[in-house]
Amino acid sequence: MVDSQKYVVIDVETNGLSSKKDDLLSISLYRPDNQDTYTRFLPLERNLRIKTSRINGITQKDLMGKKALTQAEVDSLTTRFELKTRIVLQYSNLDGTFLRKYFSRHGLTGIEDWKIYNFKQDIFSSAYQGGNCTKDNLCRLYKIENVTKVHSGANDCRLEWELFQAMNGKNLLVTGNDVFEFNEEYIVPVTFRSLFPNFKRKYPLPPIQIVNRETVFRYPLETPIEKYGRNITGVIVEQVIFYLLRAKDVTPLDFMVENKAKLKKIGTLPSADGFEEVPVEFEKMSGEIRALNPSQKKIVESMEAGRKLLVRQIDRLIHFIKNDIFKGKQIVQQELVVKKEWNCFALCDLSSTDAVLEIKTVAIKKLDDYVGQYFIESAGREFYLLSISWEKEISFLIEKLEFGCVESY
Repeated sequence: MVDSQKYVVIDVETNGLSSKKDDLLSISLYRPDNQDTYTRFLPLERNLRIKTSRINGITQKDLMGKKALTQAEVDSLTTRFELKTRIVLQYSNLDGTFLRKYFSRHGLTGIEDWKIYNFKQDIFSSAYQGGNCTKDNLCRLYKIENVTKVHSGANDCRLEWELFQAMNGKNLLVTGNDVFEFNEEYIVPVTFRSLFPNFKRKYPLPPIQIVNRETVFRYPLETPIEKYGRNITGVIVEQVIFYLLRAKDVTPLDFMVENKAKLKKIGTLPSADGFEEVPVEFEKMSGEIRALNPSQKKIVESMEAGRKLLVRQIDRLIHFIKNDIFKGKQIVQQELVVKKEWNCFALCDLSSTDAVLEIKTVAIKKLDDYVGQYFIESAGREFYLLSISWEKEISFLIEKLEFGCVESY
């Protein structure tokens, strides 16, 4: 159990997200061992009006007659809340950034002695999570009461403390919309090490570089196929390639189940975009897409039409993969590769004893984000990357990658 005598919670309300352009509207402090609470409103200095009342409930009337924070007030608060000796908790880097800018602008001192800790960094989630991994949503998962639509600094301080208590010094792992208590014994998908900023910060991969990158195949589709949201089209493309190559499915189900069981599930976050899932299955013998939800039959029929259209157009791509990459050898899908010394694993989209082909059906903004994954999958084999461009025309690109790593593999 966390010791309430070691912490104090700070929360600020602001008039926007820019510490350079927007005003700091209020500062709130909460001392959990004696429930001492403080809130101080601050006058507008950079903005002519309040833009964030719908978020924080602060109005022009609240700021009427308020003056800037003084050094005497800072010194008094430092003593009252033991700011020099306690850990100052916040649930955002934004709070500390605004405070430091405010102190600097007003010539205030003392904040440099605070031990500010942003405990949001204890939550491992994807950079592409979509904005649903919020303090309010996490509080709801832990059944913490008094989560309100309009925020106030004093209430947020209490919520943040109760959330910090509920986490109890543990890291949280958010995959999809599911929230788990992280376990050090869990073998981590290598993509988490690259795409989850807080995970990347705490468990960085050794330096890996692409030392050679060569385009070996390019093929545009003559007739475009419809693109669906949430990378559904990408899944269809992958399944079509798997089916046409007659790749043997070696998905390590036992490993995945046993590994996932090491995590304690806290709950599920609401979807960030309200997207309706379209659950489907792919018929093994024919590759056809079938709807699992009868009410979505029409959209799945449209997907199946797109799948058939794709099948008719990618003979050359399949021939190249089969003969030029895998050279007629047995191809498997979802081969497990574990890197024990890095405590992570990867699943190969397609592989043989001599080569690996990774399929990326979404735009890759930064190839370096995936280098760790590709390096582990390669396991000393030739490595190829198939990517798809969805720009003016739909085209397939295959590149051969070679890696360099400071550590020996």
